[in-house]
Amino acid sequence: MSSRLTLLSDEERVPYPYFTTEWLAETLGVSVKGIRKLARLEGWTEVERDYADHEGNVFPEPFWDGMTIPAKRLMEIAAEHYRQEEEEYPLAEEVRAAILTINGHAFGIDYEKHFKALYRTRQFAMVEDVVQSLSLDLNSGIVAISSAYQIPVAELFDLLTVVCSDRLDLFIRQGQDVRFAILLHHFSVYPERLLPEADHAINPADTVSH
Repeated sequence: MSSRLTLLSDEERVPYPYFTTEWLAETLGVSVKGIRKLARLEGWTEVERDYADHEGNVFPEPFWDGMTIPAKRLMEIAAEHYRQEEEEYPLAEEVRAAILTINGHAFGIDYEKHFKALYRTRQFAMVEDVVQSLSLDLNSGIVAISSAYQIPVAELFDLLTVVCSDRLDLFIRQGQDVRFAILLHHFSVYPERLLPEADHAINPADTVSH
């Protein structure tokens, strides 16, 4: 349901977090020297992995083993990754385009409810990515994405608790289609619930009521 990059977009064949010094420097906004200093202070392990370029040539390249990076730093990496994604392509624009496409095939949907449901669905997909890609717990994933979108951590926690009060981890493991259906029902029952960081992006002119 989303074309947005995930943390392991370049590592799909080996679902394990390895990072280059250059990628970390760009993501965290520090120098290459600064990354190496962090690595020494925090005890990261550097390993060599075979890397294939676009021409198919294979050569060894040094990577930092993500499992030796402290959880707090991994949360920072995740938050900065998705914050930069948001700057490059705001989630509200992505969701607005998707909802208008849906409306083109199923005219008469409630734009605002669908917008809210899909917006949160895609944020929870980011939480899932953080949990799976970095082997972090659910709380850490939610904190990272809340930080990326500069919203109170309680915003996502409260919503998750309402829609899935007992098995929060199970909700995160559900496919995006299932999460979207659950959240669409929630926003249909509670249409007054706001998206603090995105309600300004809901265009009333796009809203089509039943």
